[in-house]
Amino acid sequence: MEIERIRLQKDIRRSSASTASATTTKSLPIAGSMFHSNPVERISGQQPRTIISDVYLYSIRHKFFLPLNWFTKDRLQLAQHRLHDLHTKVHRTEPTAESTPSEVKVLVFDMLKMSALWGDDMEHTCMSPMKWMECMSNYLSVLVTLSPAHSLGFDGLALPVISFATEFGKHLDFFRNYPDFETSYPIWYTFERTARNEILQGTLFSKDHYVQNLAILLQVRDQVKLLTAPFLQSSSTPAKRPQIQIYAPRTVTNDSPQSFRNADSPKRTSSPTCIICAASHLLRLHPASAVAFSDGKPCFSAYQDSELRTLKPLGSAKETKPICIPYNLASGCKHQHDDGRLHICSLCGREHSALSRVTSCLRVFEGVIRP
Repeated sequence: MEIERIRLQKDIRRSSASTASATTTKSLPIAGSMFHSNPVERISGQQPRTIISDVYLYSIRHKFFLPLNWFTKDRLQLAQHRLHDLHTKVHRTEPTAESTPSEVKVLVFDMLKMSALWGDDMEHTCMSPMKWMECMSNYLSVLVTLSPAHSLGFDGLALPVISFATEFGKHLDFFRNYPDFETSYPIWYTFERTARNEILQGTLFSKDHYVQNLAILLQVRDQVKLLTAPFLQSSSTPAKRPQIQIYAPRTVTNDSPQSFRNADSPKRTSSPTCIICAASHLLRLHPASAVAFSDGKPCFSAYQDSELRTLKPLGSAKETKPICIPYNLASGCKHQHDDGRLHICSLCGREHSALSRVTSCLRVFEGVIRP
């Protein structure tokens, strides 16, 4: 009898859920369906408020530890207005008595694919100190939105409620008020990231714990300076040694200077680097048939019709995207393109130039770009 009763309860819940989902998924007319859900008003002298997309809210609510560098203003706007260019997936949750049928299936970030697109926050070089401040403020806004409202006591005052937002706010205040915030940023960032994730796991903020750990980090830094100071001093003033010529003098046959940009010059001392496959040829000479690196991994970009584009569409987009060529050179590019030209690495797709040789690039190993 008990087994039969449990089976009957499951059938009732299943039928009620299917009825509710059929009601909510009923097709709606397209006419009149486009309206302002979160209008942003421009106020002179003030930055417009940042709109947080639901994909951020649902991802954090369901314990997805999003990297901090995903919370820049540009990326929040991208998730709000061009979510089809990003990698998402449907996350199924356990239904409860309070949950609605629409909350059983929610849209969250595909962490593996998004990490390949936007990178992670393992190193402090993923963002500047000022960008860290911006991302932390936006992350706090998400937690404030997700936190429950403060309840009122008998005297009308708000009761003290421990929430992720309050503890995260204490964490943020501690570091942004830290002495020499910008110069000490590389020292305390790793500890800050660990402590930040601990707060998101439920650990309460402890100022004494923070002060103690940072004091140890500063002490280690001072010890390293003392140990390396004699070496740096001796290496900066090397002893003069007699210079011995071991090579025969070069015979100059042509005194006319040649441009270092001339790839066909026989006197060129450095070979070019293709920003598609990292081979020793110019971008315009990249063979159309070469769509993979020497290790067999596919290239991220291609050169088509005198334009650098992604080899495949990004996310759920149907077409490939153009990539800014000047951005991938050492000089970089600060221009915001109206045609949607992307400022991403043409080698791996992350947010850095191809020739910057940063450690976060998937094609860089020990400072060398792997073809």
